[in-house]
Amino acid sequence: EVVVADLAQPGAADRLVHLALDRFGALHGVVHAAGLAEGGMVQGLTPEAVAAHHAVKPVAALALAEALAGRQLDRFVLCGSHAGAFGAFGQYGYATANAALAGVAEALCATGRREAVAVHWDRWRGVGMAVQGEARHLAMTGGPLPGGFSAEVARALFDRVLAAPLGEPVLLATSRSVAALIA
Repeated sequence: EVVVADLAQPGAADRLVHLALDRFGALHGVVHAAGLAEGGMVQGLTPEAVAAHHAVKPVAALALAEALAGRQLDRFVLCGSHAGAFGAFGQYGYATANAALAGVAEALCATGRREAVAVHWDRWRGVGMAVQGEARHLAMTGGPLPGGFSAEVARALFDRVLAAPLGEPVLLATSRSVAALIA
């Protein structure tokens, strides 16, 4: 079951946690997967645009972590983008929000919440926010956007994230050479 909520709004995370507990009786794991597809060059961004990216990533994750405080989870997965680790042209707000999301996982692990992990994901082809960019690329070039994971590979990697040792606050899942990403 998927529930959509604006966790940056006061009380929304608490309501969501209580809804899940009422529905399922217990929580064993939580996945936070949210983001904004809008981008822009730094010079053209407003503080409000950057704040919007942060509201759906680190601000919402912190609210969710607070709402989950005191509950023993097997995993608290914060889904980010490798734009947070390596940057992304024209995606300042998105990249900084994803970097801050990793900081949330690091802070949670440092304070004993070892189940927290942020994953800097590569694009999942044909899924979520990637669809819009893939369509733009296809229209501009006539060919598919290279890189990214098929849904099958992404799901297998997600299973590996769930099985990873606790206390590793940030993981990188990329289809590209890390050397090429940092070059």
